Order: sequence, then C-alpha cells, then structure tokens
Amino acid sequence: MPNTRERLLDAALELFAQHGFEGTSLRQIGAEVGVRNSAIYAHFESKQQMFDALMDSAGLLDLRLLGFGDEVLAQADPAVVLPDLVQRIMLAFDAPRARCFASVMMREGLFGAAAGSRSLAESVAEVQAQLHEPVRVWSKAGLLRRDVDPEHLVWELLAPLAQARFVYLHAQASEADRRRGIELAAKHAQFFVTCCVQEGEAAADGPGT
Repeated sequence: MPNTRERLLDAALELFAQHGFEGTSLRQIGAEVGVRNSAIYAHFESKQQMFDALMDSAGLLDLRLLGFGDEVLAQADPAVVLPDLVQRIMLAFDAPRARCFASVMMREGLFGAAAGSRSLAESVAEVQAQLHEPVRVWSKAGLLRRDVDPEHLVWELLAPLAQARFVYLHAQASEADRRRGIELAAKHAQFFVTCCVQEGEAAADGPGT
C-alpha cells in the first residue's frame, strides 16, 4: 500500500485534474486520504510544494532516471540510442500519474498559476538542456548532420514528443489513443535518425566542415 506521502500526491493530482490548482484546497486533499491538515504538513509545507513534487515525478523528465545521463548518451551510437530514448520517454509519459498530470497541465494552461514564476519556456528548456551536450559531441564527431545547430536538433527531436503526450497520453486517453501516440513517437524517432544521423567519417566532408 502506498505510504501517506504518495497517497497525498495521488489525491492532489486527481483533485488538480478535476478542479484545477486554485480550485483545490489542502482540506480537500486531506479528506480524500482521510487525514487532517497536520498530517499533510508533516510531508509538505504547502499546496505549491505538492504541485512541485508532482512536476518533478510526473511532469518533466530527468533523463538520468531513465538511464540516460550525459556521459552514457555521448558515448553511445545515436542511431541506436535515440529510438530507445524516445521509447523510454513515451513509456514514462504513459504512466498513470504522468497521464493525469498531463491533463493537469492542460487544464492549468500548461502550468498556469500553479507554476508561480516558473514559465513553460524555462521548464521545457530544462528538459532540452539535458541533451545539448551529447548532441554537441555527436555533431563534432560527425555522427549528426552539422548544417543544423545542436540545440535545434534537440528541439526537432523532442518537440513532437510533447505533442504526442498532450494529444494521446492524457488522463482521458483510450488504450487506442495511447498506442497511437507511442507508435507515432517511434516512427518520429526513426525519421529523425534517417534525416539527421550520419556515418562519422563520411560526415566529416559534409556541410559545416
């Protein structure tokens, strides 16, 4: 059985999805779990802290938690590792809590008041930044096309995954929707590899050298 902290997060997530961040009170969250506010404060200082915890666990991805730190990626073959990375990202987005949080983000206008001073652009940039260095290494080695900035290559790789998440992997998505989203992401990964991955030595004479 989940511990009290996890039960509180699940309850908060459900209520945020139904009523929005501003429309949900700590009292409502506690009532869902069957605890008083004092028990909530043993785990969270505020409703905002609960939202932030959900953001960290179900909102935006830390690629290291998926087994893809900077060094692991930089030393791998992009033609092999990128489809695997995309698959793991989509499976993480398809987890029940992540799907529910996608609905929360859409309800809140992609973070809205709940995010405080943290803008959508800043949040997305945090995710993209995790791939900047590996992509620079691959580009320098001639493993990715050099006529496109590494930062833009990261954008081209990740942006369609965000679209697939919000269209196909939300709380109301059917099983068919979810399968469709994951399939489209896999096809996108293969398309990206076809268009952007090159053969090291051969790429050395290509654009940008």
